[in-house]
Amino acid sequence: MIFYNGFVGGKDYTKALRYFQAAAGQNQPESQFMLGIMYRYGYGVAVDLTQARKWLELAKANGYAGAAKELGSLQ
Repeated sequence: MIFYNGFVGGKDYTKALRYFQAAAGQNQPESQFMLGIMYRYGYGVAVDLTQARKWLELAKANGYAGAAKELGSLQ
């Protein structure tokens, strides 16, 4: 979240993406959720609703409460 929110020298979505990918690969639901958000809105990546849905579904399956709401609004 440090690089995503810009707490250290400004926002760096490329670094944030790498950290979220590493943590998401270890079944960390908050990171799975954040990857879904990054892909949905194009933060540091091209908008990819298929990837967004994939990561949000994983976050939901792993108990991340906000994922269900985000999925409900995903077209």
